[in-house]
Amino acid sequence: MLNLSYISNLIVQPRFAKWLTSPIKQSRFNLASVNQINIKMLGDFLYQLKQSIHYTIASGEIQRASTTQEKLGFASVGIDRYIKSNINQPDIKFTVPRGRTFSDILFSTLSLNQWREFQQSISHPNSPSPQYEFETCNLCSELLKYIESRRTLEFESTHKHYESMLNELMGRGAKYFTDGYPHDVLCHDKQFFESEGEANIFVCNDYCSSYVYKDMCEVKDHAGTKFFELRA
Repeated sequence: MLNLSYISNLIVQPRFAKWLTSPIKQSRFNLASVNQINIKMLGDFLYQLKQSIHYTIASGEIQRASTTQEKLGFASVGIDRYIKSNINQPDIKFTVPRGRTFSDILFSTLSLNQWREFQQSISHPNSPSPQYEFETCNLCSELLKYIESRRTLEFESTHKHYESMLNELMGRGAKYFTDGYPHDVLCHDKQFFESEGEANIFVCNDYCSSYVYKDMCEVKDHAGTKFFELRA
């Protein structure tokens, strides 16, 4: 399950801000196209980062914050306050063991599935959300979506049917992704397929957007889309 102190400790480290804002340097796809897609994803994350800072933390300071590092620092304060008030978790630091790389540890220890498990554990169906919960949840969700999608761009998965679909879609060019919702294909569809072992996916022809069905009996025809049937 996701540990919030791990996230808080990660995002205040200068090397995280450097990694976040640096171009992708390796990919099985064309690097120029990959980095155009990454700029779109990063812009979306940085917008959500600003929305994830509680007004009691930064007030007018957030308007003057000029660097991603400063904004990440404000968001970390909110996570720490939420942990202190609501979560009983051990304090775990983000560290990189000798012989490992920063991105290797990042990709191997964080996933969107951890977030889904955590979100279920903190649901409050009959009570108002605790202070800082929206901001903390929004930041974690958006951060892990970005990490998952960037992992997909940098490293080939072991799923040949998913890779075949992704190769075809990447062949449509970077604009196909930047005009739409790259997390649909790069993150959500991949995660669904990995967890279920199969996926029936309709992908929009004009821009990146998709809808996934678990069972073939639920599949409905969608105009302006292409259908991909993924099997393990």
